[in-house]
Amino acid sequence: KEMNPFVNISILENDTNRKINNDGDNNIVDDGKMLSDDIIKKFSTIVVTNIRSYTYINTLSDRCHKLGVHFIAADVYGVFGWLFCDFGDHFNSSNKPHNRSDYHGYDPPDFDPSFHIASDLHFLPFQDSIMHSTSSPSPNNDNIHTFDESKMNRSSLWLPLVRALLIYKEHHHGTFLGSAATKTKQHDAAALEILATIQSFHYHPLTEDDLSYLRPIILAYISCARDGGGACLPPMCALFGGLVCQQVITAITGGRYEPVHQWLFHEAAELLPRNFLSIDGINNYDVNNDDQSSSSHNPHIAIFGRGFQQRIREARVFITEANAIGCEILNIMASMGFCCDVDGGMGKITIVDSRKIERQHLATNMFIRTSDLDLPRSQAVCRTLRHLYPSLRITALSPRFKHESESPY
Repeated sequence: KEMNPFVNISILENDTNRKINNDGDNNIVDDGKMLSDDIIKKFSTIVVTNIRSYTYINTLSDRCHKLGVHFIAADVYGVFGWLFCDFGDHFNSSNKPHNRSDYHGYDPPDFDPSFHIASDLHFLPFQDSIMHSTSSPSPNNDNIHTFDESKMNRSSLWLPLVRALLIYKEHHHGTFLGSAATKTKQHDAAALEILATIQSFHYHPLTEDDLSYLRPIILAYISCARDGGGACLPPMCALFGGLVCQQVITAITGGRYEPVHQWLFHEAAELLPRNFLSIDGINNYDVNNDDQSSSSHNPHIAIFGRGFQQRIREARVFITEANAIGCEILNIMASMGFCCDVDGGMGKITIVDSRKIERQHLATNMFIRTSDLDLPRSQAVCRTLRHLYPSLRITALSPRFKHESESPY
């Protein structure tokens, strides 16, 4: 509400993921009944994240499917993320032409039916979709998508991996080893349990090549997901957050756009440090070995090491235009700890933007408010970022960035 007062937001009072028992401990509600049918039917679309129970997501997905409510689930596991959509038994994505009146005076080009092939898509609930894609010697991967087609040869492993991670979390009360995850043996024991579960769901025995592919992804997640928290790398979260928003728009606009059908995966295992799997490497990246375990940057330290975190603290970054994409970049960098004045970090972000804030900017820029109208955009964005990230070293400049104004830069 503070960022955009025009958005109507309400809070569902009962916690949909947890309940408190008589001893005051947090336990996972895994029966999928915390949302009644009456509550579910109030919404056209339900989005679920930070999923901590396989039983919970199965049950909730089935109930949404039966009630005709669009269901979207997404999660990020370190360098691996996934998105699932269930838009019902028959979702027509014919991309039919819009009414001209929808454009409020803008005259769109004529609709070209050859640009998009009409399709009537059949969606399955969460568990049915997994079973449909993994229960035969020649699995049907028509409902599995990724940004990097070169990795589609691994697609048969992704659904068993998601299923195994959720089952592990359910069996271990929604956490990965908790704060006790300080020993390499504990990492390996958890990884072996997850790999055994993957094997039980995979039609063919896992090969050495499969194991060498899965193990670093699993260990990267285990290393930075502790105390029930997610392995939240801001760039991955930003990517999947944008994808979820696209799918919500697709769901509520009645088939004007093509949805993800049904799974979309992305993994960036190539970003892991080369020595991550070695004993020395895992010990180096395990943030619980020192007194910095309360840092909000733990996921990055756990995967990439303290040296990486120190380098981005010392970075000097120059950004032109505090527009919509510029502010998304700034938000990701700030949340990762770029130019953070911690432990003597001397890095700095410099923003240059000579434009003044207009009302049209309010809809696309997360860091400006109605009270900022007519102020220099760089200064307003800089002030908001300092408020959100007090340790961020950031400077705003207003002169236009061109040859004549070279000296201030």
